[in-house]
Amino acid sequence: MKIRIEIDDSILKKAAHLTGISDNLELINVALQKLIQQAHAQAMLELKGKVKWDGDLNEMRG
Repeated sequence: MKIRIEIDDSILKKAAHLTGISDNLELINVALQKLIQQAHAQAMLELKGKVKWDGDLNEMRG
């Protein structure tokens, strides 16, 4: 999908510097992937205490 967006140049430059990704399209795609991963992780954390699990971690690790 092609869309036209305006992004603050200072944010792009800072993100490129921190990640080493110089291509703006790649930088935006990586940022969106990280946002999705973060949202999934948050959703998993919200399940804490809501899911019953029967198992033995020591046995599984052995």
